[in-house]
Amino acid sequence: MKISVRIALAPVLLAALISCEGASLKSITTATVSGAGGPVTAAQAAKAAQTTTGAVDVVMFHSQWWTTNGSNVSFGAAGLSMSGTLTISGPNNTFGLAITLSNYTDAATGYKANGTINYTLLLNTTSGAATGAVTGSVTMSGGPVVTLGANTTFSSTSSWDYVFTGTITCNGTAFNATGLLSSSVQADAAAQAVLLAISIVTSGSSSWLSSGPVSYTGTGANAGLSMTGNLVIGSTDSLTMNITLASPYVSPAGFTMTGAVTFSVMGNIGLTSFTSGTLSGTVNTGGPVATQTWNVTNITGMSTEPTFTGTITCNGAAFDAKAE
Repeated sequence: MKISVRIALAPVLLAALISCEGASLKSITTATVSGAGGPVTAAQAAKAAQTTTGAVDVVMFHSQWWTTNGSNVSFGAAGLSMSGTLTISGPNNTFGLAITLSNYTDAATGYKANGTINYTLLLNTTSGAATGAVTGSVTMSGGPVVTLGANTTFSSTSSWDYVFTGTITCNGTAFNATGLLSSSVQADAAAQAVLLAISIVTSGSSSWLSSGPVSYTGTGANAGLSMTGNLVIGSTDSLTMNITLASPYVSPAGFTMTGAVTFSVMGNIGLTSFTSGTLSGTVNTGGPVATQTWNVTNITGMSTEPTFTGTITCNGAAFDAKAE
């Protein structure tokens, strides 16, 4: 049995589209639209922006399942669709995608969004360096922000250090893009560190051939990371893992992490796809996100790119788990 959990490791992995585990591009989101509605605060604008950033993440997280026809790519999920192009020349990948939102709903913010997000991305898959720009138009319901837009460019020298220029406009009021998007980027990086820990503790799952206890004890770079759990093999398979993160474990992104999560799934024989599952617990990340609490109430789909239902709360702010 080999268990594989989707990890959005870094934009550098987008090079191999078919074998890609998915990379988070939360940092390059939203759209352009003129203002309407009443005045909003920066905190309200940031909450609304989570909806559109999440939509882009859903698309990029599922890049393994994009339909390809030459340089043309497309994808569809609940409340959204994507069409565009991907051109690969040596280490450089150029994306030009249009993401259409049709009553796309964010479980954490309560917003529903409609419109089209257009963005371009030039990614060097060797260095991880990226540049891009965003345009489009989005209308929203479910909160004080009824129009949300961006006039934003971005750049990065690695997968975690996106720098923004420009503004995000909510109800006609412009906000600095860097300040508005920083919490979403930080939450995304912290969540990926936990998912990577789950992937590490299941690295030996190919040797799990019968029902019974399973375990993992990290050494070397993974010292401090451990897991105890139980596997049941039958007409359907199930797996429960209690994962502990303790000193001196440091994630590959540089986060000193402590805490514990419980990951439980049920699915087909071999657990290549999940019919149900949960992920819960609290982790101190040791970076900009001091604490993240997982409350994922269902896990479904292929094990390589499952769909999470629920929320992840980072520094007190809730994010939709399907977009993290």
